[in-house]
Amino acid sequence: MRENYASKALRLLAEGGVSVLRIEPSGVTAIVRGDSAAIYTVNFDGSRWSCSCPAIGRCSHAFAVQRVVVTEPAFPELVGVG
Repeated sequence: MRENYASKALRLLAEGGVSVLRIEPSGVTAIVRGDSAAIYTVNFDGSRWSCSCPAIGRCSHAFAVQRVVVTEPAFPELVGVG
């Protein structure tokens, strides 16, 4: 049976295939080692996720990065305080 995107994303995480390169208020950049050792770049520009893989629809690489990166503050009232 074929692995769905969510299961594959969790497997990629468990295998250590996700490396987050940049986390800033303006976005996120990560690389993900997919199957067959292919390397894909995942970006978040503050409103939209993208991946360099050829997937159409849901992408396991972007989903894996989303599992480890918070893109919205848990306490927005504290942003900029301190």
